[in-house]
Amino acid sequence: MEYAKVLMKRYNVGKQADWQQWLDISTIRRYRKGEEFIREGEISKVCGFVISGAFKNVSLNEHDEEKILGFYLENDFLASCESYSKQIPSPFSITAMAPSVAITTSNDKLVELYYKNQTIGTIGLVLTQQLMQKHEEHLKILSFATPQVRYEYVLENKPELLKNTSVTELAKYLYISREAVSRARKSIRVS
Repeated sequence: MEYAKVLMKRYNVGKQADWQQWLDISTIRRYRKGEEFIREGEISKVCGFVISGAFKNVSLNEHDEEKILGFYLENDFLASCESYSKQIPSPFSITAMAPSVAITTSNDKLVELYYKNQTIGTIGLVLTQQLMQKHEEHLKILSFATPQVRYEYVLENKPELLKNTSVTELAKYLYISREAVSRARKSIRVS
């Protein structure tokens, strides 16, 4: 019941009993570093929440270079909504960045629960909106012209990423080189 309270406070929707219903159809799973929660090219069958550790949303470009589309930290929602709703292969993987623990829920069981409890549907909508907002924020970051401005935005608006990611992962998220991240960090220390 305690984790239901944590999620209710984090997402500010529903009652603790609603969240508990969701958790009752879920399981807790441990992930090794590099293990996939969702695999690119497969239809998503689960969604979940990060209890501890961290995950990254990864896609490979045409040169097989990893691009990071987003990060999922403690209590964040994990999903490939389009893959499940359209029953198409996921265009990305969600991979553990470190040993991690997540709550996993079968998407099919969750849909059954939506029909029994309308508030669960509302919670699902809020979680989907949160994922969309994260993706839009990433697009905003990528629209900044220079590596320096991208790094400064993360520093000011997403400092938790600096604590939970390596320089390489941050560079892949900002679509810049490791060296550009290092120069941006150095220039801020000098200022």
